[in-house]
Amino acid sequence: MSTFYLDKAATTPVAKDVLDAVITSLDKFGNPSSLHRYGLEAEELLNGSKKEVSQLLGWSAGDWIFTGNGTESNNLAIFGTVQSWQEKGGHIVSTAIEHPSVIQPLRQLEAAGWQITFVPPNADGDVEIDSLLAALTPQTRLVTLMHVNNETGAMLPVAEMAEAIRSREKITLHVDASQSFGKLPDNHFQSFQAHLLTISGHKIGAFKGIGGLWVTRKRLLRPMVLGGGQQQGLRSGTENVPGIVSLGAAAKRAKRLAREDCMKRAWQMHQQLAESLAVAGWKIALPKHKSPYILMASMPGLPAEALVHAFERDGLFVSTSSACSSRDTQKGSQVLRAMGWTKAEMAGAIRFSFSPEDEFSVDDLVRIVMEHTSWVKKMAGGPR
Repeated sequence: MSTFYLDKAATTPVAKDVLDAVITSLDKFGNPSSLHRYGLEAEELLNGSKKEVSQLLGWSAGDWIFTGNGTESNNLAIFGTVQSWQEKGGHIVSTAIEHPSVIQPLRQLEAAGWQITFVPPNADGDVEIDSLLAALTPQTRLVTLMHVNNETGAMLPVAEMAEAIRSREKITLHVDASQSFGKLPDNHFQSFQAHLLTISGHKIGAFKGIGGLWVTRKRLLRPMVLGGGQQQGLRSGTENVPGIVSLGAAAKRAKRLAREDCMKRAWQMHQQLAESLAVAGWKIALPKHKSPYILMASMPGLPAEALVHAFERDGLFVSTSSACSSRDTQKGSQVLRAMGWTKAEMAGAIRFSFSPEDEFSVDDLVRIVMEHTSWVKKMAGGPR
């Protein structure tokens, strides 16, 4: 039986060449802070990974702070920025479709007195640049945006926002690139420059437990973890050398995969899948500006959890909206809610997500979806 693992926005398997690179590095077991040879060897591994990750991004002015995951990077970007402000309070602009690791910190700041504007998407899932610019005020100090939405694949206008605030020295721009880094070609990143940028290793074949935050100026942040002063004092604690090596190796590998021809192939599969599902009565989220690697679809009235488990019986692995919050099913997806989806549409929402290296038969995939959707409909008594 063929297996379709189409939950790549949740996590990816560790790539073989990534695992090989880590195994090879394990003999260099020293603490990077130590002054002897073993420490210097470990430090060289860190610097090598920084180089690989930086080359994939294509930026030069800045440095990486390695973290435990994208969530930690987002928290450090937001809380670290706010604590660096000399005066208390201020205005922050974000969107209503951000990852919970951005939404929840901002909600906490809002409760503490900061003014937060969450710009809503349109019904297609796009966040318009005019709406973002209209949200800026003279008091705005931070703009935090995702590059690619983890549920719908919508691409936010980060390049336009970066250009718009270039002359506003008081505004810091943070971009969450967890779903774009290592998947989109480097020209997508060379079109803008953010002050802070979040990445997540396990989305591109690296180990779980490793993320990164690109920082252009150290003064932008205050540390959230204090101790021995590692990583320029911004994240104390002995570095996770194997994880960092895995991130560097994954970035090196991604340079071979994040190409325009891979994007073209992904778009062809994306379009064929979307059209087939739409013909069969599925509601499709199709933002005007989006990544080809994520497709959100819903069979209104059917429980998404039942569909996920039914598909799994035939080797198709997908998720219900965001895997990060899939166990919180009471309220439904805050992203889809912001787009105006009904409760029935949110309840039946399934996310298909793949990677630049994927090649599969869309016809076989659609067959599995149709057969098991019919079975779930029968068990549920049909769409209500």
